[in-house]
Amino acid sequence: LVSGVIEETIIKQEINGLEVYNFQTSNGLERLINSSKLVIARSGYTTVMDLAKTQTPAFFIPTPGQYEQEYLAQRLSANLIAPYSDQGSFDPILLKQLKYNDRWTNSGNREKLKSLFGVFESE
Repeated sequence: LVSGVIEETIIKQEINGLEVYNFQTSNGLERLINSSKLVIARSGYTTVMDLAKTQTPAFFIPTPGQYEQEYLAQRLSANLIAPYSDQGSFDPILLKQLKYNDRWTNSGNREKLKSLFGVFESE
């Protein structure tokens, strides 16, 4: 778990069998993502793009009130790329029901991603 609280140094704790970091550098975060079978994350644009690039299966929980995150999570779920849950409705049991596959790399999904993120491109 990476909480994203930037401090002077990276602090790692073991809590109930989980490695918990206050933050990570870009290289550390890349290492953690690449070694993960699944990433549970907020559905911000940069996070979504990082996970699409690394092709890491993801489960999104948008930050309440962040309409861009809510939109992206809903669209990715509707296009069968990555499931999501509202923060208030999240239950870890949902993760046990997932089937992980090549959501990001499926050729149809690559086109869906291009269409989805086309709204952010400048003309």
